Amino acid sequence: MPILRLGLLGFGKVNRALVELLLKKDSELRELYEIEWLITGIASRRIGWRASKEGMKARDLLLAQSPESLKELDGVETRDCSEWLEASRPDVVFEATSLNVDNGQPAVDHIRKALEHGAHAITANKGPIVHGYAELRKVAKQHGRQFLFESTVMDGVPIFSLFQNCLPALQVIGFKGILNSTTNVILTGMEQGFTFADSLARAQELGIAESDATYDIDGWDAAVKVSAIATVVMGVHLPPQQV
Repeated sequence: MPILRLGLLGFGKVNRALVELLLKKDSELRELYEIEWLITGIASRRIGWRASKEGMKARDLLLAQSPESLKELDGVETRDCSEWLEASRPDVVFEATSLNVDNGQPAVDHIRKALEHGAHAITANKGPIVHGYAELRKVAKQHGRQFLFESTVMDGVPIFSLFQNCLPALQVIGFKGILNSTTNVILTGMEQGFTFADSLARAQELGIAESDATYDIDGWDAAVKVSAIATVVMGVHLPPQQV
């Protein structure tokens, strides 16, 4: 049974939820797909670059309540992304760091290095799509690896794979929709008579909005998603600043 070595770039809500899901589906992955997995690297701005060739205990990662307690877990501290990749040797890297709407960095560089190192790269970060899609797709092809990013827009809705895999002969000439869940909740609440502040607080209680919802309410999240769809589905390079 193959053991997939996993590297986690970023350890906020997204990758923590991923680890919870992997634990929940562990027996199913073994029985139906004959896959075992092992977390051999974890990195974030708060905990640095930690790697363990033997693997880290997923439940311990979830139970750790602070950057200091994460640093006390299994693994060694490395200096940068390249050293981290060499020490953890992941088969798959899950990139879920913070969005940089200006240039997509440092996520673009991290994904490129992961692909060049021989790992498949999966990201929930819109920045690398709108600022580095063509380059990263080329690097992935050169190294025979997958570069996947379905959760960057509408999460579980298969927007990108639908058009790329199921409707390859279709030419998309336009699209419309509500691309930001936070603004959807806010507008719905205000239609029901609640204030903007109350509606935003509701979105935060539901876990839809971050504690700092600036990107949502200023429109940047929606703008970046428009850029991502135009870039991938329509083949038009449209920087979010132009949206």
